[in-house]
Amino acid sequence: MILTTHNLTIGYTKTIIAHNLNLSLLRGELVCLLGPNGAGKSTLMRTLAAMHPPLSGEIRLMGQNIRQLKHPDLATRLSVVLTDRPDTGQMCGYELVALGRHPYTNWSGRLTQQDQQIIQRALALTGATDLANQPVAQLSDGQRQKIMIARALAQDTPLILLDEPTAFLDLPRRVEIMRLLRQLARQTNRAILLSTHDLDLALRTADQLWLMAIGGIIQTGAPEDLVLNGAFQTVFQNDGLFFDLDTGAFRIHDHPTGKISVHGEGIRATWARRAVERIGYTIVDDAPLVIEVLNDSYKLRGKIYKFLYNLVKDLA
Repeated sequence: MILTTHNLTIGYTKTIIAHNLNLSLLRGELVCLLGPNGAGKSTLMRTLAAMHPPLSGEIRLMGQNIRQLKHPDLATRLSVVLTDRPDTGQMCGYELVALGRHPYTNWSGRLTQQDQQIIQRALALTGATDLANQPVAQLSDGQRQKIMIARALAQDTPLILLDEPTAFLDLPRRVEIMRLLRQLARQTNRAILLSTHDLDLALRTADQLWLMAIGGIIQTGAPEDLVLNGAFQTVFQNDGLFFDLDTGAFRIHDHPTGKISVHGEGIRATWARRAVERIGYTIVDDAPLVIEVLNDSYKLRGKIYKFLYNLVKDLA
């Protein structure tokens, strides 16, 4: 057990965001903190990182109350990667990663051979070795995030906290970073907790979810458990959205244009279903309108609007 909270209450002097939180983080697990905007995710992350005091209760890191740890001791147990882009000046990737060794160096800041080996390993584990000599200011957002994660690894702490690590990244880079964090949790036997709005990626990659609702209630568990017991849909329910248990994705509530059947198998049938759903049709088995998906073409039976015909023709 890396981190535990006992009857933790978080918030501000006149505002309680969540109370009686009893949470835990284990070695080797990637945990994603999810919740709608305003639920208090950032406040919880800052409190766990000892950047904001709890209102009551306690946080224990490696068995010790986090508020009783001095800064040098805390820095050897906990590393943090924030959303904000760092002002790195003229530093290269290696120099930024080397800052992770600061808790272990003497007053001169001189790196030992062991420090240098740890830095090189952190760069290698994050796939950032080729970025070591490049100016951080010239790196892309995805490359910079790899360097920041490498710095946290070089700090050699059993717990890494990341606040929205994929916030500025495009979809391929978000997938890459989430996959990397999952691998690092397993390979390095660290506990990694991150807050994110990437619901789909969290469902696919996290070992555990902390699901934080408006009002401060947090439910924890495996992604599949929280989906199947309805907690996931309840937290993110919206008049315009619903969570589809069959596909594991959110769908838009629309007033249906009509009903249609799509007969066929394979990738073309899948995308034909998505196309007709996107333009407002409900897919049922016994509709009067039928699209038959064959190997290389679509056949239509029944009356169909011209735009739907053209859409299916374009897909074919």
